[in-house]
Amino acid sequence: MQRFLLSAVDMGVLNITNYKTSDLFNAFFNRKAYNVDQFDVYGKLTEAGQNPVASLAFGGDIVAKGGKLPDTKIKIVTIQNKPVHVNVQGEAEIPIIVSDFNGELRIMGQV
Repeated sequence: MQRFLLSAVDMGVLNITNYKTSDLFNAFFNRKAYNVDQFDVYGKLTEAGQNPVASLAFGGDIVAKGGKLPDTKIKIVTIQNKPVHVNVQGEAEIPIIVSDFNGELRIMGQV
């Protein structure tokens, strides 16, 4: 039995992150390129704690952690339901509850 996963994401978030929805036809039928792997070995070049001159430091320049979120009236919506089973006709009913929202949502499904 097939399962279906539905996601609804704010178009503003997708535009900021430059997210491109997959084109399934191209994913299956386009020519494929060889994969290239990249490995980061910088951490192995300088052993942390071995030499005070060549030590690694992580994080930013802020001392305090946390803090108050900025005041905003913008609501960001991201919804992902649990996978649902589809019937023999390939149909499923998935209710989506969207709060008071002023914007556009992109609905994406995955089998």
